[in-house]
Amino acid sequence: MRALTVRQPWAWAIFHAGKDIENRSWQNRHTIGTIAIHASSNADSVDALPKGVPRPELDVLTRGAIIGVVDVVRVIRDTRAA
Repeated sequence: MRALTVRQPWAWAIFHAGKDIENRSWQNRHTIGTIAIHASSNADSVDALPKGVPRPELDVLTRGAIIGVVDVVRVIRDTRAA
């Protein structure tokens, strides 16, 4: 199974806050289907989460481990804000 590493609290947000888009600088050519989400050992501030999203305590978020699986249903190459 393939995995994608995501920094906390973004990995948490995928499973608990409805985050359904993950932007990358590289093009995904391999995976449509089920992948594991690996929570990076590194973390960003919980203050980076959008307003209205609950803010978990950063020190209780799992890091350096697979925290769940998701289904990639579509890959979009480029979008432009309207």
